[in-house]
Amino acid sequence: MQLLNEDWEAAPNGYADFVETLITRRAVLPDDGDTLPTDADQTTTPQSMTAKPLWLDLGTNRETNAPARWLLNGRGYSPNVAIMGQAGSGKTRMMLKLLAQLREQTGAPVLLIDAGKDELADRPELARDLGAEVIKVPKAPIPLDMFAGSDASLESARDVAMDFCASLDKALKDGLTDNQKPRVVEALKPLLAQRQRIPLADIQKTLEQHYEDNGIKEDRVLSSLRMMNQYSLFSPELTPVEFFGKSRILAFGGAPDESRRLALFLLFDALHRYLQTLPEAPMDAKFHRAVRLAFAIDEAKPLLAAKHDGLSKLVRLHRSHGLAVFMASQSPDDYEGQSDDYMEQIGLPICFKTNATSTAVLNNMFKARKGLNFSALEPGVCLTVLDGAANRVIAF
Repeated sequence: MQLLNEDWEAAPNGYADFVETLITRRAVLPDDGDTLPTDADQTTTPQSMTAKPLWLDLGTNRETNAPARWLLNGRGYSPNVAIMGQAGSGKTRMMLKLLAQLREQTGAPVLLIDAGKDELADRPELARDLGAEVIKVPKAPIPLDMFAGSDASLESARDVAMDFCASLDKALKDGLTDNQKPRVVEALKPLLAQRQRIPLADIQKTLEQHYEDNGIKEDRVLSSLRMMNQYSLFSPELTPVEFFGKSRILAFGGAPDESRRLALFLLFDALHRYLQTLPEAPMDAKFHRAVRLAFAIDEAKPLLAAKHDGLSKLVRLHRSHGLAVFMASQSPDDYEGQSDDYMEQIGLPICFKTNATSTAVLNNMFKARKGLNFSALEPGVCLTVLDGAANRVIAF
């Protein structure tokens, strides 16, 4: 009876949604084959991926005073959320609020990245709500085999080598030259084809040997890797199944910029490759797809500015695999220059007070035909798009 009362209260459109919830949520039994991969050492039971409607409570519609809710896994759009606002506006609070709701409804693991300071890592109640392990990089390494699967074939080794080269290029302030890029790829292909669980130190040693064997003068490729290896960015302890099957909060407040960027870009690539190996997440009769993993980034502005292909792939390509991406940054301007395909994969834009100037991005995100004044939004009030129209929502 308590479950029925909860379902009735959570039905935004009354009786019709209540009946749909009974059919899709209470009547659908989990398929034994549709389980989330989890760390084998965990004592908890793996969460079943049950396809059902996932409604997120945003707050109260300012004009109508009605509850403002969004169906994360509705048909015809992506389950990705972009939350924007200046410092202190509530963007991070909103993202954490939505992640907690998603975690409560699905039990799906949440991988939360604090790309700025270590503030999220110092909130034990957040880790408790998400069921997450907290890792402060580089005080502790990311316990993931970043290059898993590279030894499957020569083609796999080549692709992983090219991904590493692209990530290093984006991570370094001045990038790589046209001569350095093929050197990195050619040097690393044999290592990646023959070995598993490769640490960054072995990447450095392999490149050093390649330079020495070919009489190549040392350059910033080697010097940068030596500096990065002064820190412990990642340790190839867990497989992707083990790592991505459990909630984790990764904080990078103590990592230098280039080291932070490389670790994150390698993580993006590793998650993309892992998701490619998985079957599609199940759907119910109403085409609501189950969520396998929530991937969230706080302080995403510099990562968006880097335009790393791995992050773009996570946003654009993995809805069918059950990935939901949440990004919090300071302004819609942070998305300026992204491809139209990328922007179309933002299912829910939310903007608190900010001084945004990019008219094209605003019109694209918020379906606006005239200018929107985000600087006039009151504290705790955001603008979002629900049912194809811009709505002001009292979030807090």
